[in-house]
Formats: sequence, structure tokens, C-alpha cells
Amino acid sequence: MPKQTFLNLPIERQKEIIDISLKEFSDHNFETASMNKIITEIGVAKGSFYRYFENKKDLYLFLLEHALNKKIDYLEKNIDTTTTGDFFEIYKSTVFNYMKFDLTFPIISKFLRTAVESKYIEETQVLNSLHGKTFITNLVSKGQGEGQIKQSLDIDFVILCIMNLSEAMLNYINVKLGLSYKELLEIMEGEVTTSKTELQNIFAQLMEVLKTGLKPAEA
Repeated sequence: MPKQTFLNLPIERQKEIIDISLKEFSDHNFETASMNKIITEIGVAKGSFYRYFENKKDLYLFLLEHALNKKIDYLEKNIDTTTTGDFFEIYKSTVFNYMKFDLTFPIISKFLRTAVESKYIEETQVLNSLHGKTFITNLVSKGQGEGQIKQSLDIDFVILCIMNLSEAMLNYINVKLGLSYKELLEIMEGEVTTSKTELQNIFAQLMEVLKTGLKPAEA
């Protein structure tokens, strides 16, 4: 986590350092990302930079926390959880807003993808960074409390399963239909077409898979 020296910087300077670092770590994995390049672009001496962060991994984990918070904040602002009590309907809305976030913040989105896939950072570090993300945690917890999700499933397990399955589904859409995020969103938010019906069927299949795995058996 950042040292007090970093936290004492003006917000604009903190943002500049974060943006430059995110860009480097989104273009490269943890091992190949260049600290020298980051430090040069920031415009400080190497010794001065390490007054902000202990080392490369310290910076990386801070960026991971920052990126996850940015994404969760976006979801909280754009998803209405009060109009329906159905966990799976809320989740469907969450998937679309995930995609909108990716289009709005492409560098953060790219960074998060490489972080989840990184073999240089322990998986527990990624999982630990999900703790405290009240939007997702409360959504799953509420679903369990209302009998829509099996009580026996660990919340972190449910969250990671949903994240990974959603990512796999979007890759499937890209391969099967040749649609980019932007094209997919335009179709889903537009008038009914053959492509929109096909996409809706794919999402319906995803919901069936989730319900089969997550919902308790009928008494």
C-alpha cells in the first residue's frame, strides 16, 4: 500500500502516477512491466519514487485495489437493486454494466483482466482485494438470505464463479457472433432484431447455468 509520502501528494499528482502505472501494467504482465519506464514518465528520481511505494509489488497491489474500487463504484451508481428482488435479474443488469465500464475505462479493464490471469501475483491477493466490496458481497448475501442462492456456497466462491463465467460468455459471443463489446451493447439497447434475439437467447442460457448451480433444490 502507498506510503504517507504518496498520500500527501496533491490528488492530481496521485492520479497522474496511477494513470501512468496502470497503462504500463495493462500493456505488460507483472514481471515484464518496467518500473524504470513508469518512473521516467512520472518524472522523478528512482529514489524519490520508492518514497511513495515500497517496491513493484506494493505498487501493483495498490493499483489492483484502486481498479476494483473504481469498477465497484461504477456498478453501484448504475445498477438499480431496488426495483427487483430477483438476484439473477440484477446480475443480468450487472453484466451489461460491466461491459459499459470496460468501454468507459478501457485501461483499467485491461489491467484487471491481466491481474486475474497473472501467475506472478498470488491468486489470494486478487481474492483478498474483493473483500470489502460491499456492492457484490451484499448482492450475493441478500440472494442467499432470500433463498435464491445456496447457503452452503462461500460468498467469495460465488463472486469469482460469476466473474469468470461472465468473462467466458462474452468471449463466446465474440467468437460465435463476431461482435465487439460496443456492437453487442448497441444491439441489446436497440430495436428487436435477429441478432438481438440470438443474444438474448445466449444470456438466457447463462442464467440457466447460474440458476442450476447456485439455486437451492426445490423442497
